[in-house]
Amino acid sequence: MIPPLIYSSDKCKSSAETLATSIGTASSDEKEMIQHCHLYLSETGLSFFHPEARSTKKFKIDFNSGKTLWRTNRVEHEKLIKKALGKHEAPLSILDCTAGMLQDTLLFLSLGHKVTALEQSKILFY
Repeated sequence: MIPPLIYSSDKCKSSAETLATSIGTASSDEKEMIQHCHLYLSETGLSFFHPEARSTKKFKIDFNSGKTLWRTNRVEHEKLIKKALGKHEAPLSILDCTAGMLQDTLLFLSLGHKVTALEQSKILFY
């Protein structure tokens, strides 16, 4: 079950509704939902909040900047990824059982492979 998506302002409403529909959840601007597990869309991006997490801050991953962008742009130089995948002409079907923050999954996807990502942590993947 995907938690509801709460948007911060009317500016984000259309994007929130589109995203919520595409991932199969509801969108809302209801502030009372803030105390429950939810996705949060604002002008700064999409984040995640879980009330049982140790941190009270919303969790945000930005795949378009920092270390993740750098790794994605130079995926051909990732030695461990090359060793794990070997040489294949056709795209592989990969099962990533330690999805974590999806960084390796993103690399596999950027190489054109099909990936199923699993994560045990209920905090990360509600």
